[in-house]
Amino acid sequence: VGTITPKEIPTTINLPIIFIFAGMLPLATALNKTGGDVLIADYFKGILGSANNSYVVMFILFLVNAILTQFMSNTAVGSLFRPIAALIAIQCGFSPVACMLAAALGSSASFATPMASPPQTIGFPLGRYTMAQYAKTGCIFILLQLAVFLLWVPMMFPA
Repeated sequence: VGTITPKEIPTTINLPIIFIFAGMLPLATALNKTGGDVLIADYFKGILGSANNSYVVMFILFLVNAILTQFMSNTAVGSLFRPIAALIAIQCGFSPVACMLAAALGSSASFATPMASPPQTIGFPLGRYTMAQYAKTGCIFILLQLAVFLLWVPMMFPA
């Protein structure tokens, strides 16, 4: 119960999984090509105002990505926010690498819902898991990843 073989994976992928990926990646591309990413970065910078603390910026980037990736594909969220994170970093005078890591690691913190990543979407019905089980265990892992990130990355890439 709850275990599938690699040969069974193609038979478990249903249309909603395909639509999630087919719909989200073009959205990230469209935001980039239309300049929507610059608007989001400018709005983010406006919210921060004069608070140019790299820990705050990276915390917010990680948190926004971690929350969004619970309801959207983590691949799409990462693709969408990495260029935005780079623009925010440049506007704030921080290392773009550190802010892009915040976006990448935040979007990979896809543990609290089954919609967050393809393996979880595939395994959710087969493992007979509940949303409460995902939320309880996933939030602990997200907070742990956030704590390690905030301790390590700003030291490796200081402002």
